[in-house]
Amino acid sequence: MRGGCRNGAGRPRQHEKVEDYNYLSISYLCRQGLLMPSTKGTLTWTRNGEKAGKVKIEVDDSASSLILMYSVRLRGAENWKEVNQPIELSATACHYGGQRKWFKCPQCGRNTANIYITTKPACRKCLKLVYQSQSETLVWRIWNMKRKIEGKLGTALQKPKGMHRSTRSKLLDRYLKLDKRLDDIFYVRIEKWKAQGWW
Repeated sequence: MRGGCRNGAGRPRQHEKVEDYNYLSISYLCRQGLLMPSTKGTLTWTRNGEKAGKVKIEVDDSASSLILMYSVRLRGAENWKEVNQPIELSATACHYGGQRKWFKCPQCGRNTANIYITTKPACRKCLKLVYQSQSETLVWRIWNMKRKIEGKLGTALQKPKGMHRSTRSKLLDRYLKLDKRLDDIFYVRIEKWKAQGWW
């Protein structure tokens, strides 16, 4: 049975991954000045050093919406589809002043920081995309989090040059908690195996 020993259990595996899609980030467009009134620009994606997509952007005179223009081809399809999609923009007030801009998903209307590029561009929830980490087992995710901390501190978990002591302390505390969590998971599994006569 897929998804674990209970109906509906386990992590999602059948959904497409966020990492497989090109997307537009509202924060990136803001930093690049591509959301100013009447702005036009082109963004290009690359993967492994090769071109993976291109989109043209045109912002209207009031900076309340933009148009995305690009070509897309579904997996297994031979023909490319031309997409000309208007995207509304919105803004919410920040606690310390100023505003934060958002895309409005053309499918559900929710505010979203990212729009994913497909035949009908939309937010992650509408496209039912999951992150790669959501398809990993709990143990594997914990191992990956430990490896990331080791990448910052080294396998000896020492403070690298230039890192504040408080930062190293927080990372080390996080690492030790993850280590204990792994021990707890393995302890429960071993006790279960013993009860079943497998140990």
